[in-house]
Amino acid sequence: MISINHIVGLIAIFLSLFSWVGFGILDLDSQPWGYLAFLVFVFLCGGRLVVPEIIKLAFIVLMVAIFFAIIKTGEPERLFLLARSIFNYTGFFLIFLGFYNFLLRYGFPKNLIKLSVLLWILGGVVELFYPEFLNFFAPRRTSETRGVTSFAPEPTFFAIYLFFISWLLISYYRYRYESCKFFLLINFFGVIFLAKSAMGVLYIAIALAFVFIYNVCFFKFKKGTVFFSSILAVILVPLGTFFVEKLEATRMVSLVSRIISEQNPLNIFYLDASMNLRLEHIVFSLHGLVHNIFLPGGFDSFGDVRHELVGYYGGFFWYGESSNIIMSWVGDWFYQLGIFGVAIIVLIFYGAYDHSKRSFFELALLFLILLSAVPIALPIVPMLFASLYALKTKKSVKAVLSAGL
Repeated sequence: MISINHIVGLIAIFLSLFSWVGFGILDLDSQPWGYLAFLVFVFLCGGRLVVPEIIKLAFIVLMVAIFFAIIKTGEPERLFLLARSIFNYTGFFLIFLGFYNFLLRYGFPKNLIKLSVLLWILGGVVELFYPEFLNFFAPRRTSETRGVTSFAPEPTFFAIYLFFISWLLISYYRYRYESCKFFLLINFFGVIFLAKSAMGVLYIAIALAFVFIYNVCFFKFKKGTVFFSSILAVILVPLGTFFVEKLEATRMVSLVSRIISEQNPLNIFYLDASMNLRLEHIVFSLHGLVHNIFLPGGFDSFGDVRHELVGYYGGFFWYGESSNIIMSWVGDWFYQLGIFGVAIIVLIFYGAYDHSKRSFFELALLFLILLSAVPIALPIVPMLFASLYALKTKKSVKAVLSAGL
């Protein structure tokens, strides 16, 4: 018989997988409903809540970091930034603990996650024909040259969701893609033909490069993998010209064309305004960490430090303006919390590391992806970490087997 706590956990997971859906109740992109539901789930767990020791330590470091960051953030009119950041940081740990304990108790909710994928893809298809319909669920910011948003505010966020939900599925299946290849394929096509996101394509390209390097270095190629890849190539290569013609007016194809035409493909980071801005936030958050001698930068100083640092780069970063919102998941922790943020990230990643070669490559890829403009409030990130942690424990193995995976 399903328990109340199990039901609350399923609700929390479902709401977290639709974290931008707010029905216009709150004037925010990321919504707190998944956070609140996981808060109830954790409360119902009570004394039976399982907390990894390294996560306890990371949370203690976070409390110390927030204390110093609050001291650094003094202007009353900027208290919203303080509240937002504290919510995001504590939300990471809350969602991590909630999903981690759900996995230990009830196993991996594969059917619910696969249902969410289908709903997101369906939302994107519906938006192609009735775009106004999706306005009811979440704000939409797109244009004719960009893709659809589904249940996200922007096409890039839609692509980010598809990328990370794919990773969550395949990681818990121990990278046995055969168990979820249908969902991996529809998510791949969703990034290309629905979201039409250059950032999503870049994520996929980087992930495939890591997979290729790992397989070459450790001779991990399997007959099934080679066969599946060959079939995919045979299908996609002849259709390549058709696909490019259909998408030639999109920003995604325009960027790829510019990269191919440039003698130095990295010039795209200077020529394209959006990519220039995204790289700027990565560079300035890391440079700002050093500039602040590894002390917490606080929640309202990034824009001022950006103004101080921009001259070091000889006009390379030309598009951005002073803003205290940091478009880098890792950069946000590093800059705002300083050495404490670095320590927290090291602890979180080390806790997920199972000392295998695959785990090293997996976490290196995850760190690289999280350097980019992944929203720090995105619940799938702590859920992915929770999945990696759970896979290291004997209890989770039992839970996975009982769930029939």
